[in-house]
Amino acid sequence: MRTALVILSIVGVVGVVAAVLVVGLRDGGTDDGTDLDEPEPSDVVEPEEPSDVAEPEEPVDVVEPEEPADADQADTEDVPEDDLGEAAIDLFEASEAICADHAEAVGNSTIDPQHFAGAEVVEVRSGDPDRVVIADGTGIELVVVPARREIWGGDDPDVIMPNPYSFGCPPDLYVGTIS
Repeated sequence: MRTALVILSIVGVVGVVAAVLVVGLRDGGTDDGTDLDEPEPSDVVEPEEPSDVAEPEEPVDVVEPEEPADADQADTEDVPEDDLGEAAIDLFEASEAICADHAEAVGNSTIDPQHFAGAEVVEVRSGDPDRVVIADGTGIELVVVPARREIWGGDDPDVIMPNPYSFGCPPDLYVGTIS
């Protein structure tokens, strides 16, 4: 009971002090009785006059920055189709280890290595972005976008990735995966 009375007394005192401070500050004063609305004459600083600045005699040439290359085309611009196909196969084959690590991390089974072995270029599609249709070692067709370092399940990144890639590969590389 005594503890409750002590706590109520402390709360009451704190409340009264807070109320006094709020009323005093609301009226524009400070706790030392000075007024905050009017600055003291010694506090006012006059702006300095600008010094004489020499104007340039000749206009300065402004160099415009070159427009940045489109991110989608930067890596594949003017790249022969053979090189695009090779880049796509290289990316696909390198993804085998990435998929194995991902599948293991999420608790899914790894993809059979026969899918990655013997992949072939089916078609190179120039555009924005350049895409390469490949067939994996078992004949499943995927679309590889070398400039974006992505592999799609179809012509569109929104297509769901076919099995076994949908559960065994990371979604930042195999766009449209479920895992």
